[in-house]
Amino acid sequence: MFDVDANDFCFLFELKVLHLSLSNVLISTFEILEFLNVTYCYPIVSNAYRIILIIPMTIASAEKLRDMIEHIDLDTIINDFTSRNIRMNCFI
Repeated sequence: MFDVDANDFCFLFELKVLHLSLSNVLISTFEILEFLNVTYCYPIVSNAYRIILIIPMTIASAEKLRDMIEHIDLDTIINDFTSRNIRMNCFI
């Protein structure tokens, strides 16, 4: 059904131990990452948390860029580029 290798087992083991370590504490995701960075005991889980926390920022940045691009007037940019190019050719 599923292939489970040593890395998968280590990841699941680290998650289980982390869960047992933090079972009595209610903390945020960022506080868990800070705990992971301080303890140095859960390297695989620490990498997973970093990836999980970066993805929303990456998506938001891409959406913001897309919104900025939609408001750019390409005709103005093309005309500006061609007029500069014509001026440069006059000096060559």
